[in-house]
Amino acid sequence: MKNTIMFSCAAALGLLAFGASNVQASSGVLQKVTINLTLTSQGTGTTNGNVEKFTTKATKVTTSDLIQLLNAHYGTNFPPGAQLFLEDGTNFVIYSGPPNKGGAPLQVIDPALLSYSISDSFVAKGNNNLSVHSYNGTVYYIVTIHYDDGAGTVLDVSGYDTENFNGNSTTGKYSRNENAQVSGSGTHETLGPVVAKGTFGAQFSGTATP
Repeated sequence: MKNTIMFSCAAALGLLAFGASNVQASSGVLQKVTINLTLTSQGTGTTNGNVEKFTTKATKVTTSDLIQLLNAHYGTNFPPGAQLFLEDGTNFVIYSGPPNKGGAPLQVIDPALLSYSISDSFVAKGNNNLSVHSYNGTVYYIVTIHYDDGAGTVLDVSGYDTENFNGNSTTGKYSRNENAQVSGSGTHETLGPVVAKGTFGAQFSGTATP
């Protein structure tokens, strides 16, 4: 069963047998999401005598496109500058803008519509400096993004994810940056069967609550 909670530095430090007094939680972490996908679908073929030609069609999907799809699904009107965030590695949320600049939450995304999960298996490396209460590391796992609008478009992509994190248990400063090359397949309500490839990223830098 895939873990629906993002692997945090707490798990990484535990895995690396770091001191229990320096294990960090990850509440209050809002990672800005960046998605860039190319969907390849069947194009319109041609026949010229005895020669048949088959083609494919490429459709780009970016974070902005995904926000518009979510906007249409919920029948809302997200303002210009609305951004998609991954909250504490559990669910997606639309904010009116950067939270550290006054952005407010507008819509918590139903996991049945858009979800994030990681593999049960992961590996990690890192350091924990007990004298200055700082820590850093890298975690490797497989991430899966699932989208289903309930109207005929379903897409699952997954791939090798590299997450870098660092922080300080005294100041609460914390950063997390994950990037993955993803691919997958699905069905689009107008394009038909599709295969997809691209990138997924999620970044946070700020203060996390221990």
